Amino acid sequence: MTSKLPGRSCDDVDEQALSYAEVKALATGNPLIKEKMDLDVKVSKLKLIKANFASQRYRLEDNILKAYPRAISVQTEQKSALIEDMKLYESKQPTKDHFEMTIGNVFHTDKKEAGNAILEAVKKLKDDKPRAIGQYAGFKMAAKYAGFDGVDLYLKNQATHTVHLGTDPLGNITRIGHVLDSIPEQIKKCGMNIKDTLERLENARDEVKKPFPQEQELNDYLLRLNELNTMLSIEQSEPTQGSQENEDNLDKELREDMEMNAIDEGEWDLEQ
Repeated sequence: MTSKLPGRSCDDVDEQALSYAEVKALATGNPLIKEKMDLDVKVSKLKLIKANFASQRYRLEDNILKAYPRAISVQTEQKSALIEDMKLYESKQPTKDHFEMTIGNVFHTDKKEAGNAILEAVKKLKDDKPRAIGQYAGFKMAAKYAGFDGVDLYLKNQATHTVHLGTDPLGNITRIGHVLDSIPEQIKKCGMNIKDTLERLENARDEVKKPFPQEQELNDYLLRLNELNTMLSIEQSEPTQGSQENEDNLDKELREDMEMNAIDEGEWDLEQ
């Protein structure tokens, strides 16, 4: 209601707050229990970190075997297709005084007429499937509805180039020219993507060779934890001094009772 966060936080008044391990160690009087419980926490954290490390390694191995080679192959094919398209466009690129575009079966040399013809052809679209509408500079043209975004025009030779159409006839012709003029920039971008993917591939190959950096620390903790478990199990199996005194007192009382019973039985026999 007030756009303010209702969350609150507070700190412990006493900075010397005891952990559960410390409380249990104080209760039992055995510092080994505290050390064991502290090690349990550290080992659990390191095992979780190691599991995440292994998961990242598996992901890198999958990228090395599948993702990166596939990306390099796709970008290489795209670059080759763009190079062929650039050659085609350079050979048939329109000049300031020369323009040619075919819409349907009609050949247009005027940009505005060609733009109006494109808009008329688009009006005949009945679904969201691409429909061929003509040719320009050696590229086949198709159009389809793009939902609420309007209509997309596709120019295809070896690669496919997309132009989002507007309502201005001359503006659409200008957009088509800009997309085809940007082919050299697309080729450059593909080359950069290939180079970047190759670098990531090499980095991934180096990373998968690295061992878990805290492996030795984890092994040391596990070794010490096993030693503590062994010592604690031995202590639990050995009777304490107090328990031994109690057992001795109990045995003494039992022996005295048996002697008294024997004396009573003897007196009873004499009286009989």
